[in-house]
Amino acid sequence: MLFQRALALHQHGRLVEAAQLYAQVVALQPRHADAWHLRGMVAAQMGDPVRALPLVEKSLQLDPTNPAVHNTLGNALLTLDRLDEALASYERALALNPDHADALYNRGNVLKRLNRPDEALASYDRALALRPEWAEAYGNRGIVHHVLGGLGAALADYDRAIALSPGLAEPYNNRGRLLCDLRRFTEALRDLDRAVELNPGYAEAHHQRGHALRELKRLDEALHACGRAVQLQPTSASFVASWLGLRMMLCDWGGWKDEVERLMGLFHDADPDGPAPFSLLSMVDRPDVHRRAARAWAAARCPKAAPRPPAPPREGRTRIGYYSADFHDHATMFLMARLFEVHDRRRFEFTAFSFGPESDGAMRQRLVAAVDRFVDVREHTDEEVVALSRELGIDIAVDLKGATGGERIGIFAGRPAPVQVQYLGYPGTLGAPFIDYVVADATVIPPSERVWYDEKVVWLPHSY
Repeated sequence: MLFQRALALHQHGRLVEAAQLYAQVVALQPRHADAWHLRGMVAAQMGDPVRALPLVEKSLQLDPTNPAVHNTLGNALLTLDRLDEALASYERALALNPDHADALYNRGNVLKRLNRPDEALASYDRALALRPEWAEAYGNRGIVHHVLGGLGAALADYDRAIALSPGLAEPYNNRGRLLCDLRRFTEALRDLDRAVELNPGYAEAHHQRGHALRELKRLDEALHACGRAVQLQPTSASFVASWLGLRMMLCDWGGWKDEVERLMGLFHDADPDGPAPFSLLSMVDRPDVHRRAARAWAAARCPKAAPRPPAPPREGRTRIGYYSADFHDHATMFLMARLFEVHDRRRFEFTAFSFGPESDGAMRQRLVAAVDRFVDVREHTDEEVVALSRELGIDIAVDLKGATGGERIGIFAGRPAPVQVQYLGYPGTLGAPFIDYVVADATVIPPSERVWYDEKVVWLPHSY
């Protein structure tokens, strides 16, 4: 009877009273495994995962065959960032019950945190097959699709999450981020406005809202949004860098030196949420900082790179692939259109892989006429682009984006070609072990600065 009263209080959210009664139950019945388990669950729900751990472990000592208890233990470990241990707990739960939907969902969450997106996706798929009306699972699966470059699948998942649970702020923020990637900034702003309306303390949504407003040229509003993100999360180097970038655009130099020094104090090498490398180029004249930021950026996005594929034995033309989101009326094409047109088509075969917006403008038409093959890969995942590149026998893959907006660095982590080059779009090092060369000139990268580049530097004789 005492346990049933505790359970009823627990189910009605009266956690303090429930905890007191669970404690009385185990005092009277020390081998009551369920009471130990639920006592630990209450501690976790009250924000004390450290206290929860021994209580849940005691339940498992009494009954190691309960998958729900292994799942609860995994949740506490995940909250404490003990990711490998959390994963092991979820695996034990699933060994006992392969159809435990909560353990499948939570396993997906920890695999996402461990940068194992393909496995996370499979776990979310299984959870949703068991529980198809699960908004949070759709939202998190959308994040994984987004990471893998499956933008259409990600958008569908975010739409489904919002339809199922329109009171959740996270899917609006994540859909807003995706719409920004698609350069649909007006639509993105509507989602991001809704996210901060639902959760005014959502720092990431304020930050992303600042990005959308900046692209819409509403700079004063963008500065206010990024400033709000910094107020909410003042230790985020990424947020501070965005805020400072907007201050530069508005020529707001008050206390500038001190603010940049503060940013340098926040930034550390292993920070997955560090400042974007591109934003730092104009803030600090320190190549050591630029390389550290690039390495952290690349490692956070691509923790595991595929091995270099062997060069295929082939006679005939060398096959070069150019990869960009900017094959339209964009600065990249204004600079490169004539370059494409004077390529030596007798010695080289050229393929353009486009993951940017659809276009029928003059610059797109010039590119299509200048290359052997134009491939629209907007709806392809990174893995699919890699597979297509290898199927086409690309010998040299050229990334024209680098660490700039709309990049797909994950394609290059998958090694679409034996030789990989970055060119034009980004003048700094990418800090990525899977980029072999950077093309530059002696003005962009003076010989004395080569030491700060992880890539081998190829200098063109005049202008790059």
